[in-house]
Amino acid sequence: MISIRNNKNEILIIQNFTRELLRLLSYTIGGYSIFNLISMLRMDINFSYKFFSLFLIVGFLQTIKLYYNGKLINKIYTTINDREIVIEIKQKKEKKIYLLKDIKEINIKKIDNIFRLELQVEENIIDRTIYSLYSSELRLIRKLIFECRSKGEKL
Repeated sequence: MISIRNNKNEILIIQNFTRELLRLLSYTIGGYSIFNLISMLRMDINFSYKFFSLFLIVGFLQTIKLYYNGKLINKIYTTINDREIVIEIKQKKEKKIYLLKDIKEINIKKIDNIFRLELQVEENIIDRTIYSLYSSELRLIRKLIFECRSKGEKL
């Protein structure tokens, strides 16, 4: 999910990811389906309910643990102004600053079923910090970077 906030001199792009929660939920539902099939074959329906209640409690406790560790929601803040792009990751407490004039190419590549925005900097450094499940969000970010670069060149 992406949200864009425009100020006078800069654009703030916030990306939120909740991938850990979706993985836990899919494992719980998949396991419940398998054990429900087994319990139907054995004619013991209580087996599937016991499994579902056990994994629902374990999944809920794991979600609370991830929430308190700050791993449940990963946020990436990208600030673009006329001269530079600042990428800040909340979970890792990491901050990267690139000048817009130093960025040679901006490509979108699909790696491991996740789309990544590649910023190739002048010193042959490729940054793949910005990623999304949808390429349309990354195309919008790339368009905003090009617009800010053209504003900076006019100044």
